[in-house]
Amino acid sequence: MKQIIIVILILFIISCEKEEHKTDYRNKYIGKYAFVVCDYFGIETTDSSGTNLIFNEAYDTIEFVGIIDTFETDKLKIEFSKNTSDPNFGCSLPLQIYGKLYPTFSDSGKMDYPEVTVSCSRNWFEGLFINSDSIYINIGTEALIGISELTIYGKKMNK
Repeated sequence: MKQIIIVILILFIISCEKEEHKTDYRNKYIGKYAFVVCDYFGIETTDSSGTNLIFNEAYDTIEFVGIIDTFETDKLKIEFSKNTSDPNFGCSLPLQIYGKLYPTFSDSGKMDYPEVTVSCSRNWFEGLFINSDSIYINIGTEALIGISELTIYGKKMNK
């Protein structure tokens, strides 16, 4: 009986597959980044007489040193502004993004953010790492009366 248990135990150990330790492909992207954030907002209104349509536009550009770090099992946490909080995606103008994003991405560097478009079909997200030290993100929403868009460029800083 003891020999049968030993044989079963040996067979069990032999049949177990060794789990390979995979390197997290996100690690090469984490670090401190110099960000340039371009914020655009345009809205259609009427003039004081109420008869002529006018398109009002506002641009804002900030520079900020932020971070990119791993988040959960397949996402990145990108902080590109001071006093950050989680984004609130929806169909409202302007965008409700407060200096923090959590996109997923593949080992090729292309990003995805399904929460952006699921919350509103008029929203878009495009993001990618140009190489392991440069990032580009464009996120926005549009409505019948206007558009709100955020473009983020980042360059990894030397350690």
